[in-house]
Amino acid sequence: MDTLDLGARKAELLRLGFRVIAEDATSFVAVRSKWYWECMFTKMTTLVVVRRVAAVSAEDIGADAKWILTNADKLDPSALPTGFQKGRIYLAVYLADRVDETAWARAAKKPWADFGTFFVPAVRDASRAVYFSGTRIWGAVYYPIFQFLLGRLVEPWRPAPEKEPLSVSGLIMTLLVLFMLIGACLCIPLAIAIGNA
Repeated sequence: MDTLDLGARKAELLRLGFRVIAEDATSFVAVRSKWYWECMFTKMTTLVVVRRVAAVSAEDIGADAKWILTNADKLDPSALPTGFQKGRIYLAVYLADRVDETAWARAAKKPWADFGTFFVPAVRDASRAVYFSGTRIWGAVYYPIFQFLLGRLVEPWRPAPEKEPLSVSGLIMTLLVLFMLIGACLCIPLAIAIGNA
């Protein structure tokens, strides 16, 4: 089994509903827009860049982050503006023969995040893979989404689940918001009735 095979990653993304929009002998770019109803009814565009490289450093990751963010609008098929109920996740996956210590450290760091936008790298060599697997408060609703996808991309040979898992924190927040909205809607007629009594 070739742990650094591009084809296995491409096949996995196609299985998960991504479209390959650019490809050459050593890399490909794939994109998918999907509604995550459990994440407060948010549409997320996920852009994935997978590269097969001889070596990778934190500087290489930074260059890709800059390229992705510069080209974000051209690569996002969704017409919705980024912000409330619309977000973007950018994943950069490096399949490398040699990994600089700076790249391991960069991949393990908390992801770069802005309002409705995340950039998350993953690094894999022949023996191990690293990406941020923790959770931080800012954007926690979306962490299960990109962590699932990165897990599939660094180890596509593992048994594949039928579908992506739900974001539990997203589901809890969505139910709380719905409960508050329904409660507010029910209280208005009650307040009017009490006021008219």
